[in-house]
Amino acid sequence: RISAPDQYMPLLVLDIFEDLPGVPGLFLACAYSGTLSTASTSINAMAAVTVEDLIKPRLPSLAPRKLVMISKGLSLIYGSACLTVAALSSLLGGGVLQGSFTVMGVISGPLLGAFILGMFLPACNTPGVLSGLATGMALSLWVAVGATLYPPSTQSLGVLPSSADGCVMPSANASEFLGQLLATNTSSRNSSPEMDLDRPALADSFYAISYLYYGALGTLSTVLCGALVSCLTGPTKRS
Repeated sequence: RISAPDQYMPLLVLDIFEDLPGVPGLFLACAYSGTLSTASTSINAMAAVTVEDLIKPRLPSLAPRKLVMISKGLSLIYGSACLTVAALSSLLGGGVLQGSFTVMGVISGPLLGAFILGMFLPACNTPGVLSGLATGMALSLWVAVGATLYPPSTQSLGVLPSSADGCVMPSANASEFLGQLLATNTSSRNSSPEMDLDRPALADSFYAISYLYYGALGTLSTVLCGALVSCLTGPTKRS
């Protein structure tokens, strides 16, 4: 009934509130309204930043009314682009949430590390920040690309199967269930998975870390590398 981990929550809601008319629709409306409020705020923010930072400095003679019309038009364009990307995301094989968190972690993690260096390490200099930012971005991007090209196995991730083939039916007796269980165990022992010789050694260890840790990896590597390079190249002295 499901094909991706993102579908567990809707399936759970449908199973629990199957006998209550209107409750699954209420859940869908709440989820949609929360997503819509977040998306509309982001779209309006992008339109406002575009008008203030790109259009007004180059066209200072535009009237405020025209700027408002341009901002509304940009909101329409950005909203249409978001709808197009959302429609195309249904064609992707993996989870959309995982892809978005991966991109945000790879980009935002090193940037957070650069801000931490500037706020809490006064001795950090420009070469240290730039080298730390480059190192954090390269390391997090390397892990993300490696995990995409060589996805870790379900055994290393500990992912439980989504199929309910081995579950006991209410009408099944114990002898039938034990017979099916013994047959399944025997077949799984006899069938040994083939080793992939082209698979790197880091596929099931370094590449197998969760995509939620990409940001922390980029932040930590940026701070460590930035502090080390700043100490080696001469820390910034307070005047």
